[in-house]
Amino acid sequence: MHICLMNSLFPPIPSGSSHFTWDLSWRLAKRGHRVTVITAHAMRETPREEVKDGVHIYRLPCLRLPQLSIAHNFKWFTYTFSPSNLRTVRSILRDNGVEVLHLNGHIFDLALSALWASRKERLPLVLTIHLEISHTKPVYHSILHWADRVFVRNVLVRHCDTVVSPECNLAEYAERVYQRDAAIVPYGVEYPLVFDAHGANELIQRHSIGRRPTIISLGHVHTLRDRMDLIRAMPEVLEQVPDTLLLIIGQVYTNAPVRLVDELGLQENVIFTGPLSRDTALALIQAGDVEAHWLNIGNGLGIASLEAMALGKPVVSVCRSDLLGSPMIQSWGNFVGVQPGQHDGIVEALVRILSDKALQRQIGQAGQALIRNYFSWDRVCERMEAVYQETVREKREGSKGDSRAFADAAV
Repeated sequence: MHICLMNSLFPPIPSGSSHFTWDLSWRLAKRGHRVTVITAHAMRETPREEVKDGVHIYRLPCLRLPQLSIAHNFKWFTYTFSPSNLRTVRSILRDNGVEVLHLNGHIFDLALSALWASRKERLPLVLTIHLEISHTKPVYHSILHWADRVFVRNVLVRHCDTVVSPECNLAEYAERVYQRDAAIVPYGVEYPLVFDAHGANELIQRHSIGRRPTIISLGHVHTLRDRMDLIRAMPEVLEQVPDTLLLIIGQVYTNAPVRLVDELGLQENVIFTGPLSRDTALALIQAGDVEAHWLNIGNGLGIASLEAMALGKPVVSVCRSDLLGSPMIQSWGNFVGVQPGQHDGIVEALVRILSDKALQRQIGQAGQALIRNYFSWDRVCERMEAVYQETVREKREGSKGDSRAFADAAV
């Protein structure tokens, strides 16, 4: 097939959906598909156009928008919705003979370009929803809640031919907010993970990672993922597991957790590294004992947690057992389950897993088995191909694809 993936976020921008879009695109190309990617030219040092691993990548001219509290101070919001870019998108789709358009992410203006171009070129449009639109501050949440249910639902999502989500939480969100059924196609994880560990050596030595109990928490630090619960747990964790280190990897978009570390006097035990390369982050996870990562709102396993599982590390997270539609996620079986805001439970879980190396190995190995069996890229690509093929068929027959038609095959 001739497939075009669109996402405003794309490597080298560090984000889960960015890396997912790239990983999916080159693996589809490797499986014999013709693959094009359209993204925003947010990093000026990247080329406007390139071919990499069989994928033709186009980066559209854009304006970098200011960091705003309502957008969690995220630094990679861009504006691309211009007449010249719309013409460029249509030209790219025509020149590459695209048969299906796959939009990743529904909160950037590139989503509007994808919708407009799909209608003009009469192409089927598949949307993958990567996150729920929400905010921890009530005023901002009210604004976003209204925009999501009025603008995003009516202008964008209801016009997509097929909706996809990586897990049940987001599928339920799509049904609740957008009245759309979503096929569940989980994130893919490379197994075994291959990476260059040399870039992490200095950090490993400086912080004695591997020689002291170490919690790694990977992901940008913003209001939905601020690690406040983790930091508040650290004084009691340290009482029972002395010298524990919490290493938080990612861009810091809110100062609240940094201030909390200062207030609690945890500067020697809680370290913010800032953004690191993927190879360095994976090497640090491998050197540590556990990965602890959960959202303040909602629950699930993101790409960072899945990659930690692939490395054989136990993951401490908020996650429901039927995340993928069947009860395959088991607390204290293949991951360590906690509840957001339950301070005592978080402390107890961290102390128990940090204190028991045998338990770490047991849960880590079970997590690896989960990754092998359900999250391999071959399985994910097969499921996504089924979604594309069914969507194209439905489009040709003149009816909107029902994501439920291939939901069973996607789980």
